[in-house]
Amino acid sequence: MGKPFIYGTILFLAGMSHSAGQSIEAVISYQTSQHFYLKVNQASALEIDSVFLQEQWLPVVAASSQSLVVEKKSISLSNGASLSFLPSSKTPSSVPQEPKVLPAEVREVQRAPGSVMPTVPAAVKIKSEYRGRIGYDFYSAWDADRNPMLRSAQRLGFSSGVILGNHRLNVSVRGTARQYYGKPSSELRWNIYEATVVYQNSLGVLQVGRQVPRYASNLGSLDGISVSVKLPLLLHFITGYRPDYQSFGVNTSQDMVGVFISTPKPLGKIEGYGSVGVASFYGLSDQGVRGMDRRLLYQQTSANLSKKLSWFSSMEWDTYIHPEGQSPKSVLNLTGLYASLDYQSSKRGRFFASFDNRSPRIFYQQFDHELEQLLFDLGIQTGFRLRYSHNVSSSLNVSSGVTYRKQSTNETPFGSILFSLRWKPWFTKQGHLTLNGTASSNSNYATQIGQIQYSDRHSSGLYWQTYARYLHYQYPGASVVQSDRFYFGMQGSKPWKALEIFVRLEGSIRNNQWYPGVHCGVNYLFTQRKS
Repeated sequence: MGKPFIYGTILFLAGMSHSAGQSIEAVISYQTSQHFYLKVNQASALEIDSVFLQEQWLPVVAASSQSLVVEKKSISLSNGASLSFLPSSKTPSSVPQEPKVLPAEVREVQRAPGSVMPTVPAAVKIKSEYRGRIGYDFYSAWDADRNPMLRSAQRLGFSSGVILGNHRLNVSVRGTARQYYGKPSSELRWNIYEATVVYQNSLGVLQVGRQVPRYASNLGSLDGISVSVKLPLLLHFITGYRPDYQSFGVNTSQDMVGVFISTPKPLGKIEGYGSVGVASFYGLSDQGVRGMDRRLLYQQTSANLSKKLSWFSSMEWDTYIHPEGQSPKSVLNLTGLYASLDYQSSKRGRFFASFDNRSPRIFYQQFDHELEQLLFDLGIQTGFRLRYSHNVSSSLNVSSGVTYRKQSTNETPFGSILFSLRWKPWFTKQGHLTLNGTASSNSNYATQIGQIQYSDRHSSGLYWQTYARYLHYQYPGASVVQSDRFYFGMQGSKPWKALEIFVRLEGSIRNNQWYPGVHCGVNYLFTQRKS
């Protein structure tokens, strides 16, 4: 499809992404097959351990000061949808509570510094809990010559916690592995994008493993140790290595150390959180000599400026660089800037705007290392994103947005527009119809992507959806990728005790050829709580 389309797709996807009894407004900023990521315009999100949405209690599996990650269950919602839910700070007995360890899939939607120290229960007796999901799925498709493409995938998510008085120990592991068969084939390779052990008491927190420091979230992932000490302010020490985004292993040639200070609670009436610190990176010169090649100052701020307006920003200044083959230099360059505003313009409308001028951040939740290499190849990205979401009625939500960006490695700007609609028909209690479309272009290419999907749940517990997608690519001088593609299919999933089984049948048409495919799999969910 060509690098311009991949670049455009990456940038478009990057842009897409309390008290009990009171309704809380939120926006779905991102989702996976298992979780919703909710941006909550309320600073006490850390106090919420479950939410009541569409007649179901959904456990909160992670939280920062202004975002929640909740278990998806059988609910179908689209990215960007605004919603209201009832929170609970005391989880019902039917909803096991999971240790609130922020997963490694930290994206821009989870940008809050997270400097609030979680409250440690004062109970004397031992409490323990664990939750997990193990999944396996298999996909097969056939081309026009009936040659099969076979792929299997394994998925693992596990969290466990033990509480004894003022002491708490959490273990969390999340990862994905894939393997391709036939020609081309590949070895089974795991991408463990989170693997942490966290010990916490009234004095502070010790965290070991692959993590994203919440007080410096836009620096990306770290393989190492993070120590947080509770003083009048929170003092953080981090040391370790930057992960290898190609092998998903530990890269011992890229050391990192840092010291940060963050606020333990909101300062003033605006409910603001902030952190500031310095970090140094080490590497190998072209002669194989190890030494510091970068030192930076980092600052991030999150604040509720009013009940309707929230702000987030992060900045990086390089203070030292050591280019290959040159002498080190002391500098003061603003090398990273991000700022966003989230405004609740009315009871039904929400407006979001952001500006960034920085290099891409890799959080290792993706699998394709070639895609991540392309992200690095984009260089420094500069641009803005605007989005507006409006609840026309209790059953209809519409949203639209624009994105404009350019990168230092390609001065040709990239622009896109998007539109989405989510409607709950009168004839169903849990069904939803969603419609999404986007158009992207610059002087070298153009793309149009559209999708319509209907999802519903049968009274027997069977969850099903049907969909159709249209993709159009146009690249001058590259006829091989100038094609219209149609995808359509149906998927059903059925829980049976701790098992969840799903089957998806899909067909696609491109270049006047028919490509059938089948996708099936099983998930096993386990949970236990003792006290």
